[in-house]
Amino acid sequence: MESTLFQPKKYVLTGGPGDGKTTLIKTLKKMGYKTIPEAATCIIKSALNKGLPNPTHGGHVSEFQEAVAKKQWKVESKIKTDEIIFLDRGIIDGLAYCEKHKVPTPPPSLIEKPRLVNYTKVFVLDFIKEEYQKDSIRVENLKEAMIIHDLIVKHYTLLGYSPISVPPFQISETGEKLSKKESIAKRIEFILKHI
Repeated sequence: MESTLFQPKKYVLTGGPGDGKTTLIKTLKKMGYKTIPEAATCIIKSALNKGLPNPTHGGHVSEFQEAVAKKQWKVESKIKTDEIIFLDRGIIDGLAYCEKHKVPTPPPSLIEKPRLVNYTKVFVLDFIKEEYQKDSIRVENLKEAMIIHDLIVKHYTLLGYSPISVPPFQISETGEKLSKKESIAKRIEFILKHI
C-alpha cells in the first residue's frame, strides 16, 4: 500500500501580468529548486515561434484558457509526491482571466480542475508599477493587469486559499533604493521563510 504521508509541496507564485513571477521562478531554478514555467506563456511562445498570432487575441479567451488549464494539469499531475516545487501560476488563475474577459461559463477544465488541485501555499506578488511594460506576450495595460491581479486573489480566496502577499522590496530598512538584484533577493528570502 502506498503511503499517503508525503504529498507534493506545490508553491504557487501568482499575481497580475508583469509583477516579476517569471524572474523569481528562474532565480529559484538557478538556486536548485524544481520549478514549473507558466503554461500560458509556453502556449503563446509556441504559437509565435510558428508564425501564428498571439492566441490571446481575437476573442478566443475560453478556448485559450481551456488549453492552458489542460497543459497545467498535465504538468502538475507528473509531480512526484515528495518534491518541493514552485509554479509560475496555478490552474486557478484561469478563472480570473475568464472573469476579466466576461466569459459567461468557464471552460470544462476550469470548472473541474481548480477544485482538484492541492497547493501548499499561494504567494501573490505585489505590483512594481514603475517597471510594468507590455510586450508580445504581456498584452494588458497596467490598469488591466491590476484588475487581473485582484481577480486572481479573489478566486484563490474563494477556493479556500489564504494568499500571502509578497512585497516588491524596493526600499531598504534604512530608506535606500534597492537595485533590481537586491529586490529579487529580498523577495526570494521572504518566500523561502514562508515555506
